[in-house]
Formats: sequence, C-alpha cells, structure tokens
Amino acid sequence: MAKKKWIEKAIKHPGAEKRAAKKAGESTHEYMEKHKDAPGNAGKRARLGLELEGMHGKPISEHESTHHTIHTDEKGKEHHRVHHTKETTYEYPKRPATAMNKLLDSRGY
Repeated sequence: MAKKKWIEKAIKHPGAEKRAAKKAGESTHEYMEKHKDAPGNAGKRARLGLELEGMHGKPISEHESTHHTIHTDEKGKEHHRVHHTKETTYEYPKRPATAMNKLLDSRGY
C-alpha cells in the first residue's frame, strides 16, 4: 500500500523553488529543467517539482473572454463593468488499464 501524504512530507520548504527561480530571473519550470541534474537540495527540489508538475497535467488550450455588465445604482446612475476571465483546459495523464479504471471510464468518471 502506498504511503499516505507523501507529498506533504516531501515538501520541507514550500515556495523555495519559486523564490530561487524568481531570484535567477527565470520561470519556475525553466529553473527546474535547468537544475534537474544538479546534486544536493536544488536537484532534489527540481526533480520533485517536475514530478508534481507532471501529475497536474499539461495545458492544451487557453481561452480568454471578456464580458460587460451594466449595473444601475439606487440613484439611477449606470455603472459599466468589464469582466475578464481566463480558462485553461488541461490534458491529464492516462490512467493504467486496470479493471477498476475501465469501469470508471465506461461510466464517464
């Protein structure tokens, strides 16, 4: 049986990778790719970060939309608001072809 809460136990300093990437002037992903073969804590954090990133799924499309709303206050004055939303669609890793996963897939889960 797999250990419970292994991710929480593996992350000793939350945000350390992001702070190091920001200090180096790179994105978090670029920093992890650059340091994944490094020895010591930097390499460990980079390898773990890339593994966790892979569990999340890869973005396959982004869609931005804008819509306007008009609100009338109690004095009858109209207020226009612009709402921006950004929606990202992710592609998740395939589940292994076990009997339970086949059953879940057939039922749409």
